[in-house]
Amino acid sequence: MCRRSGRLWEIVHNERVVKRSDRRSLAYEAALLYFVEQQTMEAISRKLGVSRSTVSRLLAAAREDGLVRITLHAPEEPHESLASRLGALFGVKVTVVPVPDPSSELRRLDRVATVAGSTISDAVTDSTMVGIAWGTTISAVSQRMVPKQVDEVTIVQLNGAANPTTTGLPYAGEILGNFGRMFNAKVLPFPVPAFFDYAETRTAMWRERSIRAVRDIGRNVDIAVFGVGSFTSPVASHVYAGGYLSKEEVAQLRADGVVGDVCTVLIRADGSYEDIEINMRTTGPSPAELAKISKRVCVVAGPAKAPALAAVLRSGAVTDLVLDDECAQAVLDLELRWRRLDGRRMWRGERVLAAASAATWMAVMLVFFAAFPWWGRLVVGALLVAYIWLTTMSQMWATVTAAYVLRKTAEAEAGQEAQS
Repeated sequence: MCRRSGRLWEIVHNERVVKRSDRRSLAYEAALLYFVEQQTMEAISRKLGVSRSTVSRLLAAAREDGLVRITLHAPEEPHESLASRLGALFGVKVTVVPVPDPSSELRRLDRVATVAGSTISDAVTDSTMVGIAWGTTISAVSQRMVPKQVDEVTIVQLNGAANPTTTGLPYAGEILGNFGRMFNAKVLPFPVPAFFDYAETRTAMWRERSIRAVRDIGRNVDIAVFGVGSFTSPVASHVYAGGYLSKEEVAQLRADGVVGDVCTVLIRADGSYEDIEINMRTTGPSPAELAKISKRVCVVAGPAKAPALAAVLRSGAVTDLVLDDECAQAVLDLELRWRRLDGRRMWRGERVLAAASAATWMAVMLVFFAAFPWWGRLVVGALLVAYIWLTTMSQMWATVTAAYVLRKTAEAEAGQEAQS
């Protein structure tokens, strides 16, 4: 036996058997010497009186227990970074993950999930409530989370996972369980289908106290974590590949202009979703409900998801975005093109609307001029002057707004060309 730093250690056959209560302390000491003081494993083994293999195991244990966290910061681009340009367009905080080319979609997902896991761990503190929307991407994130010692954390499921062929519990339960273990948290499942068969059934279920309790917690979490589902992603989104929607429903959604989903709420390219029939039956929070949560972390991998992600960003559902570089570039290109077309549509639409409105008013005024006496004509004339003035001001404002949109888009495109 030997005594070191006031602790009793037992040595049997040159191998140190450490009391469980001191294992983390020894792992921390080894990590401090290695990562902070940058001592060699040989020097650490001599200092701690253990073998090099034991030092290696202690360092591995320090990482597994969350005592050591390694953060990588990608180098900035020469000019304005892709992340800042994308963030400026949508008003969100963006983390772009560089992925070497060529890379498989699974490797791309792995890299993004690793960075997202670290980002989420940084945001979780004592008593934090975290809402999780299941999906292929979030499943990958849950397997790459960084453990963190925090107290009284709650993990709650945001959307139901059952469908006509499965309860969804093994799939969603594994994701929730992974998050729960990382933070030693209480886990609250949401035991309802992803989509009800009838909107009336959902309305009735929302009145049930047991269901309403979980739903209310989910709508009031501190952090929401979700991905984006897409019809076109090479790594199939679980909501489309897991039997949640029939072929007929998918075909109808495509016909309705749906490009993807967020938290199993289907969404069009322009960010609209309210009048889509299936959304009357979904159990996930809408973009409007998500917008009430202070921190909404969206994780996306792969350029094929760019149209769906752009739609979700237009809906205002995201505050923090983690994605790979190819997807970021694809979303930026889509949004610049969208805004350029939107500016032109605004310009043409306002002119057509103003012309039609003016013609209608002129016809009405002529009728009144013919029907009223001289004093009535004065009143009508005054109204006509006021109308012309208001119309002119409105046209000027619309023209200035459209010109501003086009100018900002042109500036962003010029910056992108300079960047490339």
